[in-house]
Amino acid sequence: MLFVCILGAAFAFCAAVLRWGGSSRPFLRAALSVCGGLAALFAVNLLSGLTGVRLPAAPLSIAGAAFLGIPGVILMLLLQCFFS
Repeated sequence: MLFVCILGAAFAFCAAVLRWGGSSRPFLRAALSVCGGLAALFAVNLLSGLTGVRLPAAPLSIAGAAFLGIPGVILMLLLQCFFS
C-alpha cells in the first residue's frame, strides 16, 4: 500500500511540475520519468552482482527514484560512494 501511495504521489508531483512548466503532455512525461527512475533503480540492483554496488529497496530510495527519476538514482549512487 505504501508503494502505491509513493508512486501516486510521485506521478502527481511530476505531472504538476511539468504542467506548470508548460509541457504539452505532462501526464505522459511524468509517467516516463517515474518509470525511468524505478527501472534505473531496478537495473542497479539487478547488476549488483557484477558491479558490487547495491541500493536498498527501502521506501525512501523508491520515493527518491520515483520523484527524481534517473538523475535521482545517479545521485543516490554518488552519495553512497561518497559516504562509504
